[in-house]
Amino acid sequence: MVKQTAVIASNYQQALDYLYETLPMFQRIGAPAYKNNLDNTIRLCDELGNPQRQIQSTNDYAE
Repeated sequence: MVKQTAVIASNYQQALDYLYETLPMFQRIGAPAYKNNLDNTIRLCDELGNPQRQIQSTNDYAE
């Protein structure tokens, strides 16, 4: 279990390192990087074919 936890922590740290090195994060660019809306998220979902619509939720069973 300790080894598995170390692997997860290592992968998590690698993922964080990748994100901070390759994406325009708020910490590196500053206030202009902050978006006070969901426009980028909505655009990304559109580009991906809106996969969130394929997930059946409990609301789908209420009808």
